[in-house]
Amino acid sequence: MLVAAALYEATALSLFGATLGKALFGLRILSQSGQRLSWEEAFERTVSVYVRGLWLGIVPAVPVLMACLHFKKRGRTRWDELGGSLVQYAWIGNLRFILCCALALGAWLTW
Repeated sequence: MLVAAALYEATALSLFGATLGKALFGLRILSQSGQRLSWEEAFERTVSVYVRGLWLGIVPAVPVLMACLHFKKRGRTRWDELGGSLVQYAWIGNLRFILCCALALGAWLTW
């Protein structure tokens, strides 16, 4: 399942600059030059997120907290710093935000 998710994310990032979830939240992942990532760059970023940001799901709360603290301090996550990628944010509005959070929570609860 983890491999399928990584392949989906890398493919979506390289083709569209976002996964469906990222697009709903108004996020795009781009290279330093503002272009979409190549498939290889997207796959490396995805693996880095799984290893550095989620510790492969072993104890996910600890690395997520560490990633949030790093982001708050530096304005970027460690995997984006190391991979040279940028996250582009777009305003999505309150209703869309609440809807997206409800969808994310529902997905998480059924996982």
